[in-house]
Amino acid sequence: MLGFRYLSDEKLQGLSYYKYSCIETNPLTIYFFQPWWRTVVQVVPLWVAPNLLTLVGFLFHFSIFLLFSFYDYSFFATGSSLAGRIPVWVWLYSAVAHFTGHTLDGIDGKQARRTKSSSPLGELFDHGLDSVVCVFIPLILYSVVGRGQWGCSPAEGYWTAMVFMFGFYLSHWEKYITGTVYLPWVYDTGELVIPIVYFITGAFGVELWQFSLMPGLTCSDAFRYGIYVGAVFSVFSTAYNIFLFFKSSANYAEDYSTTSISNTILGTSPSSSTSEGAAGGRNSNRSFVQLYLPLLPMCLLVLVFSIWGMYSPSDVLEKDPRAFMLTIGMVFSNIACRLMISQMAGYTPDYINYLLCPVVLAMGISFALPQYELVILYGLLVAVLLAHLHYGCSVVYELCCHYNIYAFSLSKPPPH
Repeated sequence: MLGFRYLSDEKLQGLSYYKYSCIETNPLTIYFFQPWWRTVVQVVPLWVAPNLLTLVGFLFHFSIFLLFSFYDYSFFATGSSLAGRIPVWVWLYSAVAHFTGHTLDGIDGKQARRTKSSSPLGELFDHGLDSVVCVFIPLILYSVVGRGQWGCSPAEGYWTAMVFMFGFYLSHWEKYITGTVYLPWVYDTGELVIPIVYFITGAFGVELWQFSLMPGLTCSDAFRYGIYVGAVFSVFSTAYNIFLFFKSSANYAEDYSTTSISNTILGTSPSSSTSEGAAGGRNSNRSFVQLYLPLLPMCLLVLVFSIWGMYSPSDVLEKDPRAFMLTIGMVFSNIACRLMISQMAGYTPDYINYLLCPVVLAMGISFALPQYELVILYGLLVAVLLAHLHYGCSVVYELCCHYNIYAFSLSKPPPH
């Protein structure tokens, strides 16, 4: 697309060996969502492409984000006069739209199996859009409590959004190592709780959340701490799943023997460029560094934006938290998508994401010219948004050409 390729022939070949694997243990998923999804998918016509369901589900989430950006751009609506409040219909629509979007996200894979059209493109398209929704959700939830006496500061909102994003990335890094998606319990639980929160807020008003549970602990604080506790639970769950993976692996002793450690120290490792490489559960040839360095770009993302937010000469996070966090989100989604492709293709991802370079440059310029910091932020947001959009569209186009399929139709294109 536009004469630029993001996927090499080797990576496209590696995708041919990919097999999807998922383990669900949440009772809510097993006994509520799965039966619900199996029922709903039966009414979907067989001519509907799975990726079309994924896209429509994403658009429901995007519409919620747009509504809240319009009615509560700066997160002050919760504490404003009644005339400035978010309309009741927006909350009620958001409850229905969020649940509908999650339902469509849950049935797209089942539709792919019904129509025998499963492909790596479908999973990448699904999870790639999920990474963007992961950015929208904390920004929307911020409007439930807002800023002010009963709400939280932009800095607290920033760290909450970071927890959402890091949790998503950690889940896919776990898949990069084990080759299996272990859906966190907090995921589907949150997907049910969130629309309930929207509905209750619309029915009873934002005042419902404006109280203290105890001295020094508001309802907003309880929300945030609950998210943090869920994140800690996910970290331990990820560590446990990785531990079990290596414990059950026939190559566990070899992978973490003195030879592997020396390979890491010397910067050498067995070849991982074949289809029997590391990712997707094929980890016997990965060194310690290759397994854990994919966390580096995400850690750099947190570090760079945290420095910018904390030491901003014009307090840019306070002035426009939505633009600041949305900029973070676009870079995060790009990092996450590249990890997904590497895992599916059996390759080690890049340790430095190229979108971090303009971020560092913009931060440096804003420190030198603080009077233009907001303008610099807006320019950076547009730049990373367009860059990530180009990346996503190009990858979809390249995969469609490789598999000779359409992205949103089950009909077959003519042979090349």
